[in-house]
Formats: sequence, C-alpha cells, structure tokens
Amino acid sequence: MKRVYILFVFLSMSLFATDIQIWTRSQCPYCVMAENAMLEALARIPEGQRPNIEQNYIMKYDAVEQRLVSMHGQSEVDENIRRMVIEAYFPENYHEYISSRNTHWKDTLWAMDAHLADIDTTELKLKIMEHGEIMAMEHALRTEKERVDASPTLFVDGEKLMGWGYDMPSIYIALINLGKHGGIPGLPTCDEHLSKVEDEIKIGHLIRGCRP
Repeated sequence: MKRVYILFVFLSMSLFATDIQIWTRSQCPYCVMAENAMLEALARIPEGQRPNIEQNYIMKYDAVEQRLVSMHGQSEVDENIRRMVIEAYFPENYHEYISSRNTHWKDTLWAMDAHLADIDTTELKLKIMEHGEIMAMEHALRTEKERVDASPTLFVDGEKLMGWGYDMPSIYIALINLGKHGGIPGLPTCDEHLSKVEDEIKIGHLIRGCRP
C-alpha cells in the first residue's frame, strides 16, 4: 500500500513534466508490479489532471529469422501486440484488461481477461491481424533507436533515467526533481550543474535534489 501511495504522489506531482515514456515487457515481473501500482495510482487522480503517459514495449526484429522477438519468447511477443492493439482500438477497456491480465500473466488465458474487460475477442483478433505486426515493428524500431533494454525503463521529457533499481521511492523523487516547477517541500535541493552523456541522467543525482 505504501508503494501505491508513493507512486500516486509522484504521478500527481509529475504533471509538470511534458512527457512520460514507460518501456516494459508484458511478462517481466518487475514491469507487472510497476504497472499494477501505476493503474491504482492513476485511478486516484482526476481524469483532467492525469499525466500524459506513452506506453512502449521492448521488442526487437531478428533480421536473420525475419521475425519479432522478445526476452520471454513468442508468448510475450503475442501479449505485447495484444496490449498495443487494445490500447489503440479499445482504449476505454485497456486499463481493465491490464489489471485483470497482470494477475495471471504467466499463462495464456488472455481471452478470459478480454471478456471481463468487455472486449470482443473476434474483433480484437481481426485488429491484430490487420495492424498488430506493423505496430509491433514500430515499437521494435523505437526500442532500437532509444537503445532500451532494461525493463521497466522510464523517460521524462526525453531524459533517460539511469541506475534505477526498480524501487518506487527513487523514481518518485527523481521525477519530482525533474519537474519544471521544482521539487516538493522537504526534499533536498542543489544548484549543481549536471553533465549529461547522450541525454542520460543518473538517478542518484536526481535523488540528491540536483536537476539537469
């Protein structure tokens, strides 16, 4: 419960950020934990005040075998694509599907979650056939361009946070200190100029209150 509260606070305060990008894998346990906490946090924030979050899935294209690949195999590729399509074509059902699916993400019983989220599985399969591969290739290209491999990975205003140990308090403090209007009372601040390498920031600097 404490993690959910902390994440709720950092999402509320991170409205100062212009763009938040989250990179995950659908069968990564750390990603599932982060997504579950985030969904609970977003539900507590008024709709008009929610930050703009762009969801990306970490995938690659194997040119030799001419197919999309993901760390946890073909089942993860399939689930990544399913989530992309649901978010794009069934946006009002997306969060409900993710909330249900993440409770048993290791199995293949996705249709049950789709039904619970009131998604027509026949229509979903059709949309996947029509658009799934193209959408997945776009995610694979973005993955390569941004050189994302660790999951979950977070970008704020195009700045990649490095050194994240998957704990929510560190992300919370880092995002607050990245806010355009400053941090929150009680957190340390400093005027140290941070040298960045290829648009990357060490999360440890941000936690100390330093800003780029």
